[in-house]
Amino acid sequence: MMVAGDRAELRGLNIEGLRRNGFSDQEVRRLRKAYQRVFMPTITSKSSFEDRLAELEQEVELSESPAVSCMVESIRMSFVQGHRGICKFRSWNSS
Repeated sequence: MMVAGDRAELRGLNIEGLRRNGFSDQEVRRLRKAYQRVFMPTITSKSSFEDRLAELEQEVELSESPAVSCMVESIRMSFVQGHRGICKFRSWNSS
């Protein structure tokens, strides 16, 4: 993932880095879809991170992806007490 700013904010997936490290186009698409579901929920969705992660794990196409599973596990581990937590997404057009 990429972060930017003086107070680092999540800006997106490092797609080029994923491709350079041998991720297939299909895996990149799955990661992008999972990323959007977790960090960029629709305006009508008021679910928590935990709810969005659970929904992601229920979706067959995404839950079968090792990269998506690793991402979900990493996010879950960030909620464990004593860890630093996660950045929230902020779109580029927001200041």
